[in-house]
Amino acid sequence: MNNLYKNFLSIGSIALCILLFSLGCKYLDKTPDNLLTSDMLWQTRANAESYLNQIYSHVSIPADTYSMLGASDETSCSIQGLPFVK
Repeated sequence: MNNLYKNFLSIGSIALCILLFSLGCKYLDKTPDNLLTSDMLWQTRANAESYLNQIYSHVSIPADTYSMLGASDETSCSIQGLPFVK
């Protein structure tokens, strides 16, 4: 009888915990009011430009590396030991 009571008590407490945790899940499913949805993003030009500027802000260009020094025709790269070419 004591073993049956322990089993019933443990199953009941597990069921109660599952019930309580499943009721609280909808509280965290709310979307914030200050974020734009993908439909609102493309409605105005200002929203689209701010989104594009935010994407470009995450692009990083390594500065002062030898692979990027002479990457354009407006610059000249002079490394010690190499002839100067302009």
